[in-house]
Amino acid sequence: MNIGQDTNINNDTHHLLQMGWTPHFQAQLEPFSGNGLIPARVTGVRKNSFYTTDGKNEWLATLAGRLKYDTGSPYPATGDWVLMADTVISRVLVRLNALSRGASGARSKQEAQPKKEQVIAANLNTVAIVSGLDQDFNLRRIERYLTLVYNCGLDPVIILTKADLHPDPDHFAGEVEAVALGVPIHLVSASDDTGLAALTPYLAFGQTMAWWGPPALANPP
Repeated sequence: MNIGQDTNINNDTHHLLQMGWTPHFQAQLEPFSGNGLIPARVTGVRKNSFYTTDGKNEWLATLAGRLKYDTGSPYPATGDWVLMADTVISRVLVRLNALSRGASGARSKQEAQPKKEQVIAANLNTVAIVSGLDQDFNLRRIERYLTLVYNCGLDPVIILTKADLHPDPDHFAGEVEAVALGVPIHLVSASDDTGLAALTPYLAFGQTMAWWGPPALANPP
């Protein structure tokens, strides 16, 4: 399958712009014009496979062999923009930013190695720190996430979900506000749509938001 057959980057970039394509990435594409490489965005990573899309089509892609052993090339992460030949990723475009942390440590002192950066997501406009107003609520964890987001030079917002399950959700919002001065805080509930409209600007055309929190909560409400 040739993924370039129904994709024309020169005549139709609307689908790419909608996903966050900017002049920063367009400039990196131009040197490869005519080489048959197609820009796409990584939407998920599964071991050695990558879910990618150009906004119109989706593929399960693999990494070109030379990139597997090129220590100077970043390993694709969710949110990366890549250039593809058919269903093979041949280049990872230079990132605008990345949400990252130190990789998991070794299991023993004998295995200890210097920590490498672990990229969680790339090319973001906003990072949503998500916490439920139930037994999952943990103020210290929110503080830790805030610190990491700031250290990455990214803009955080805090989303407190399950607002309908607590009689006084504003109390929790006040606690968070005390440790997250100036950070937007949104109380939301998927059951009755409380607060969801306030999230619209973060999900507008060309915007990319990462949802970060416990696995059961790190999904849009």
